[in-house]
Amino acid sequence: MLHSLTLQKLAESICEVFTEELPETYYNKYCEGWHASGKLHDAYNNYRTRLAASGLITRRSKSTGRRVFREHKNNKISTDNVEDDILNLATEVNFDVALPLWQRTFEFRCNLLKTNISTSDFLQQFPVSAQSFGYKLFIEDTERMYGKPLNFDIPSNLLQSILSKLPRTKSPATLQILELIENENIGNVIN
Repeated sequence: MLHSLTLQKLAESICEVFTEELPETYYNKYCEGWHASGKLHDAYNNYRTRLAASGLITRRSKSTGRRVFREHKNNKISTDNVEDDILNLATEVNFDVALPLWQRTFEFRCNLLKTNISTSDFLQQFPVSAQSFGYKLFIEDTERMYGKPLNFDIPSNLLQSILSKLPRTKSPATLQILELIENENIGNVIN
């Protein structure tokens, strides 16, 4: 969820670029007796309404103010902070910080993927998945969906078959890779 300070900064940034514009055109924060208003505020509310209508977010009931919980298998997920988590994920570059945010937004991503979102739109929505550790986040989701850890061990006969065919390529890069493999201790081979 965007905070009023963020919308206010965006309005000011727009006015820096377009000097003839007034910040109040884009955002007026709530003050006693006046609701928040402006083009940014309206666009943001319209976007949230579309997300809620498509089932991608759950809006809090204005009457209770309590958190809404959904259950996915045995994991309870609070959905009233999902929007904040998604915004924080957009700029996160640390795996240890990103992982809990990613876990809390699991159900949102599952619903989003049901909409046939394009890969480029997904990566734009979740740029953290394009980080060097992004594959770990996808493994996390897959293991959660299937309820068991993934096994990436390579059977020894397959590995030997691959290694025996590689020298025939005579590529200098391939020969360097083979040399590295021979010098490494491959510990994840199944016999």
